[in-house]
Amino acid sequence: ALSSFRLRAAYGQSGQRPGFRQAQTTFTPVSVPFNGSEVTAVTIGTTGNLELKPERSSEIELGFDVGLLDDRASLEVTYYDRTTRDALIARRLAPSLGATVTRYENVGEVANSGLEAMLNANLVSGNAFSWDIAISASGNRNELIELGEGVEPIIFASEAVQRHEEGYPLGSFFQRNYTFDDADDD
Repeated sequence: ALSSFRLRAAYGQSGQRPGFRQAQTTFTPVSVPFNGSEVTAVTIGTTGNLELKPERSSEIELGFDVGLLDDRASLEVTYYDRTTRDALIARRLAPSLGATVTRYENVGEVANSGLEAMLNANLVSGNAFSWDIAISASGNRNELIELGEGVEPIIFASEAVQRHEEGYPLGSFFQRNYTFDDADDD
């Protein structure tokens, strides 16, 4: 019944350099009214960060492939575990700075792990007709391990419903606390 069996293992490291212009502060030309006429001026277009460095990821991957019944059925299973250090995150800036809303920074550590599986089967195989079926499933766990010393959770909007916070997946949604007191028991 067992046609083939293969074990797989891999380890790798990669980096992602900061995007174009994320390290440089840029200016945007504008025109403004001054003494009854339009004059040229500039505003801050992007707030750069000269201390940016590439984020680094290390990953291990383990898996196996099984062929059954002359390879008419097969099963592929893969597990992966990746850790990213110096993750590039758009961090919100205080409005009082008079700059842009965010700037990229290297912060903390992010972990990703997951499991992928696929089952393939050739149910009918004839000269004029064949029927194949494939079923796949996957799961992923993402967690912000560490933001960095002294870094508060990074909030995406003024509502504070979505943010990067240690111990939770990146970009998690949070509900504000709500309490209710049924004073008259109705």
